[in-house]
Amino acid sequence: MIGESWTKSTERDHTTPSTTGDPVSATVASGETLGRTEPPDTRVTRPLETLQLRWGNVSLVVPARDHGVFYSTFVTRVYAALALRPGDTVLDAGAHVGDFTVWASHRVGSQGLVIAVEPNPRLYRLLELNLARNHCSNVRSVNRAIGKGEKRRLMIDDGVGTRFGREDGEGSFSIQCSSVYEILKECGCDRLDIVKMDIEGAETEAMSSLTTLHSIRSLMIELHSHAASDAIRSALLAEGFLIRTSSLIDVAAETLYSALTRPVALARAEVTTQAFLLRSMLRVLTDGRQAVPFLNDRAGISMICARARAVP
Repeated sequence: MIGESWTKSTERDHTTPSTTGDPVSATVASGETLGRTEPPDTRVTRPLETLQLRWGNVSLVVPARDHGVFYSTFVTRVYAALALRPGDTVLDAGAHVGDFTVWASHRVGSQGLVIAVEPNPRLYRLLELNLARNHCSNVRSVNRAIGKGEKRRLMIDDGVGTRFGREDGEGSFSIQCSSVYEILKECGCDRLDIVKMDIEGAETEAMSSLTTLHSIRSLMIELHSHAASDAIRSALLAEGFLIRTSSLIDVAAETLYSALTRPVALARAEVTTQAFLLRSMLRVLTDGRQAVPFLNDRAGISMICARARAVP
C-alpha cells in the first residue's frame, strides 16, 4: 500500500488524546512540529464553546455555533457521492473539526490513509480531540494552510471560519503554508484516490498545486466564488472529469434516508442542537437553495462532485 512504511514509523497516534500541551501545532512521532502558529489575541487562542453529538458509533465535539458540519456529513450525507473504498488514500483539505475526516477514516479502514489539513488552531484542537475519541489511527493531521509561500496571514471569522488576509489586527495569525504536493510528499504518498476540499476561497490556488489528478477517482469541492467555480470546472473538464453540482433534491433525499434509517440518532441530535434540522427546513421553505450554506448561489457558493470518466 502507498504510505504503508510511513504508517508504521511516523504516523500520529490518534487513539489517545495529544499530550504535547501545544494546542496550536501538530507534532509527529519524529518530533517535527508542523505549522506552528503565532496567535496575537484571544480570538485565536480561547477555547470554543462546544456541543457533543453522536451518530451511530461516532462521537463528535463541534462548535456550538457551527454544528451544521455534523448535519452535512452525517445527516444530509453530502459526501456519500465520493464513494470511498477500503484502502483509499484521502485528502481532507479544510478538515474543520474532523467530521469528514472521521467519516472517511472509518470507511477506508486500516489499509487506507486520510490526510487532514486544518490551519485554524481552535478548530485543529477539536480535530485532534475528535480523532482520538473515534480511534482514528489511520489519519495524519497537519496544522497548516494549503497555499503558496512559506507563511501567510489568516483571518478567523466569528471564531470558526478561516480565510487568507493581509490584516495584522484582531483575529489574524501567521501559519505555515504548503502545497498539496509538498504535504503528500511528507506523508510518503505518490497518489490520491479521493479529495474533499473546503478552504474558504483558496480552492483555485490549491488546485494549481494538485499534480496527482491522474490518480484521483473523485473530488468534492466547496467553491466560494463564481470565478473560482468557472476556473476549477474548466480545469476538471479538461482532465476528463464528469462534474455534478449538489442540489436541494440531493439534500432532501439524503436527509429523508437518514431520518428513516436512524430516527433515534437524528432525534437525539435535534434535542442537543435545539432542532437545527427543523429550523433549517423552515428556512428552505422561505429561501430555497440560499438557506443551505453550500448551495448559496447568490453568494457564489456551490458544492461540486467530480468523478473520473474511467473509474478503476
